[in-house]
Amino acid sequence: MKWDTCIAYALAEIVNEATLQAFLDCGNAKMHAPASTALLELVLDGFLASAFTKNRVREFVKDYKKANILRP
Repeated sequence: MKWDTCIAYALAEIVNEATLQAFLDCGNAKMHAPASTALLELVLDGFLASAFTKNRVREFVKDYKKANILRP
């Protein structure tokens, strides 16, 4: 195995907090340990680089990064 994890960029969706909580409650999503800022940057850059990322997700990521929300 080359990587410890993978991200299905094509399956990514933007949901509100209530929807995410419902996914967690019914077992369709699972919480993991918090990611480091460096790892989160890699994931976000992957969304921008992937040809499989939906345009609405790509725009969300661009806006997120532009807002400079990621601060150490």
